[in-house]
Amino acid sequence: MEKQVFKINEKMHALLVANEMDEFTVLELRDAYLSCNRNEACKIEARKFVYRQITRLLQKGLLLKQEGNTVRNATYKKTDLFNKSTIVLLCLSEDQSAPHELPKGADVGAVVSFLQAELQQYQVDLSSSIAESEEYQRLHEKLPELKPQLEIYFMQAREKCSRLLGQVTAIETILTDCKRVQG
Repeated sequence: MEKQVFKINEKMHALLVANEMDEFTVLELRDAYLSCNRNEACKIEARKFVYRQITRLLQKGLLLKQEGNTVRNATYKKTDLFNKSTIVLLCLSEDQSAPHELPKGADVGAVVSFLQAELQQYQVDLSSSIAESEEYQRLHEKLPELKPQLEIYFMQAREKCSRLLGQVTAIETILTDCKRVQG
């Protein structure tokens, strides 16, 4: 049977694989996440992020929920599928789990600044993604014996490029409109 390939957020991968976490509660995983990501200040947002990741892993069959005597005491355990699968790391920028927040009631100037910052990040991510897909192509030519795995990574990188290009185009369109309103 061929190994299955799953995308997992890189921060969750670090906790579940590198830190070997297993049989944990949402709050235990949140605390571990916060200790590894000191720039995260909000426990509530960290818990939401961790819970979204756990839900995704449950849906994929990579985690198993074991009911506790309360909702907070439910524990999660890695399944055999998790241990036997090929894991591909999903960067936070493609996972979209921590978007920038626009202040409520922001003026057009603040909106433009926010959008320009978002655009700049997406452009950097797009350049990186293009280089990644080009590298997979180069390696495919040099190492044909790795063709199946390299094709998976190449297709993921191309999908990421397409998604990022769409995001860049959308923000550029909105920026054009905002500048027209300003002008």
